[in-house]
Amino acid sequence: MAIISCPERSVKNWQQAASHIQDHSSPAQHNSLKSRLRRKLHAQIERWLDENIANLVDDALQATPQSRTKPVDKSK
Repeated sequence: MAIISCPERSVKNWQQAASHIQDHSSPAQHNSLKSRLRRKLHAQIERWLDENIANLVDDALQATPQSRTKPVDKSK
């Protein structure tokens, strides 16, 4: 079974950092920081998706036909 982690904590940390810096910087610096943080966040999400998709594909490839289908009830 694939283990699916979640980047929610990273998102919260980035948002807190951006909020703190927003209070102490010029609009140009703020926009630059937001852009950098957004790119980093998107890269983290992309890595997270790639890892989880790879795990799901790996699990699917290792599954046997019996584990992918419901057992057939032959008593009927």
